[in-house]
Amino acid sequence: MHVLIIEDNDAKYGDILSVVEGTLAGNNLEITRASFFSEAQRDIYQTKFDLMIVDLMLPKRAEGNAEDISEDVLELINMSEINRHSNAIAITSFIELRDSCSRSFNESNISIVSYSSTDGGWKDALVRELNAIENASIFEFAIVCALEKEREAFRYSNAEVGDRRLIRGLDCLDITISGKKGIVVKPPRMGMTDAAIVTTQLLDAFHPSIICMSGICAGIPGKSEIGDLIIAESCFDYQVGKWTKLGFEYELYQIPIAEEVRGRLSQSLLNEQLNAEIRIDLEFPELLNKEIKFVTHASGSAVVADKAKRDEITAMHRKLASVEMEIYSLYRAASVSVQKPLFFAIKGVVDDAGASKGDKYHLYGATSSARLVVAALETLL
Repeated sequence: MHVLIIEDNDAKYGDILSVVEGTLAGNNLEITRASFFSEAQRDIYQTKFDLMIVDLMLPKRAEGNAEDISEDVLELINMSEINRHSNAIAITSFIELRDSCSRSFNESNISIVSYSSTDGGWKDALVRELNAIENASIFEFAIVCALEKEREAFRYSNAEVGDRRLIRGLDCLDITISGKKGIVVKPPRMGMTDAAIVTTQLLDAFHPSIICMSGICAGIPGKSEIGDLIIAESCFDYQVGKWTKLGFEYELYQIPIAEEVRGRLSQSLLNEQLNAEIRIDLEFPELLNKEIKFVTHASGSAVVADKAKRDEITAMHRKLASVEMEIYSLYRAASVSVQKPLFFAIKGVVDDAGASKGDKYHLYGATSSARLVVAALETLL
C-alpha cells in the first residue's frame, strides 16, 4: 500500500507515521512524505497513492509559513486523474478549521481527524479510519450478476475463481483477474430494486474502483441478434414517466459510461481474434461470427416476452438494441456514488424479447459475456 503523508512538522509526522505503520502492518507499506503544498501537488499529479493523509495547515512552498490549504487540497485531489478516487484522511489540530471545512470534506468522502500533541485520543480515531480503509480496499473491482448461472459462468473464463462466502451480508464469490482481487455479488432476487440495493451496499462497503455486470439479455431484432455481446454504452429505465388520460408519457433519462471506459474497451475488445477466443468450446458454432457491439440499452422491472411490449419500448429510442432487468440500476447507483467508480455492463443476447423466449442460449450468453467482462477488466485494471 502506497501512502502519502503531507505534513511539515517533524514531530507530528513521526506520530502519524507510527500509527500508520502499526495499523497497516502487513500491507507492504511504501511511505512518501511531502512537507509543503507544492511538493504534495507534484506527488499527487505524478504518482498513484492508495491513501493520502493531509495536514490542513501547511506551507505553500519550502521555507513558507503554514496556512489553511483545505480548499486547495480538495481541488488538487479532485483534479488529479490518478488520485481522485484514492482514499484520503485530513488531519488538523485547529478545531475551527475542522468545523469550517467538515461539510465540503465529507461531501468528498474525506474524514477529518483532530490531532493533539497532548491527548492521544486522536490516535484511536485515526486507527478507526485506517481500519475502515484497509477493510474496504480488499477488492479492487466488483461484478454484479443477477442469476447464479451468470456468476458460475466465470469458472469457464480465464479468471481465478475461489469460494462463495457471506461478506457484510452480501453473497460473494471470490475472483482474481490479472493478480487483482475482486468479488462477484449476486443479489437476493433478480430485478431493478435488488440490483440497486446490492450495488449501493458493495460500493459503500468495499470502495471498488470498477464495478460492472455480466449476464444475459434480450435483443431487439435488427439491432442485436442471438449470440451478440452487447456493451451498454448508455442505459435508461423504460418505466420512468407519467400516466395521463392520454396514456403513459415516457421520460428518457439516459446514463452513459465514461468516455475513458468506452475508449479503452473499444480499442481492446472490438477485434475478431478476441471475439473468436471467448466463444471457444461453447455450443452453437453457428454463433461464432456474431458481434461484439456498443449499444443503447434499456432496463425495466419485468421480463419482456411479448412483441407488442417490445415494440412499445423500442419506440422510445430509435437506437435501442437490447433490454433486461438490472443494468440501469447498477449504472444509476454507480453514477451517484461518492466513490465515483468506473462502471460498465456486458451481456449476451439470448432471445428477442418475444413469445418464443426460452433458456436455450442462456449458458452460451452467460459464459461468453463473463469471458468478455474478464477481458474488459484486464484492460481497465
